[in-house]
Order: sequence, then C-alpha cells, then structure tokens
Amino acid sequence: MRDLVQDLICILDNEKVTSTVCMGYAIVSFTIEAFAHDTFDRHDWGSQVCYEAARMRPDIFIGVIGLPFLYVMFYTYFRHSQ
Repeated sequence: MRDLVQDLICILDNEKVTSTVCMGYAIVSFTIEAFAHDTFDRHDWGSQVCYEAARMRPDIFIGVIGLPFLYVMFYTYFRHSQ
C-alpha cells in the first residue's frame, strides 16, 4: 500500500499540487448464496489508498471521500415470470 501512496504523491508533486481531496471507491461484491451466509467479498483498493495517503501526508490530502459500490453477482439467468 505504501508504494501506491508514494506513486500518487509523486504524480501530485510532478503536477505541483500542494493540497487536494482524494476520492476512492470500494467495491463490495457478493452472490445471493454468500448473502444468505453473511460472507462478502470486499475489494477496497481505491478507498484504502486514499485513507492511507491522508494518514501518511495530511499536509497534502485535506480530505477523503470514500464511496461504496455494491455489486451483486448472479450465477443463473433471470427467468421472466408469466
């Protein structure tokens, strides 16, 4: 995670950005079967990079916005009810 944050800071330094707000999103995906057993698969890279960046460099990152995105996977086709 530290490498990703350092890459982000390097890009901001190159563009002469002195302060910014980082916005990342979290993808939470699950199947209907997993929902019944309360087991979810979380992919939170965007938000985690923003949170770590703000923690490591509060002088640059003045705010963090974390957006959740829910994705439901279906392994069967939907049937049209008649």
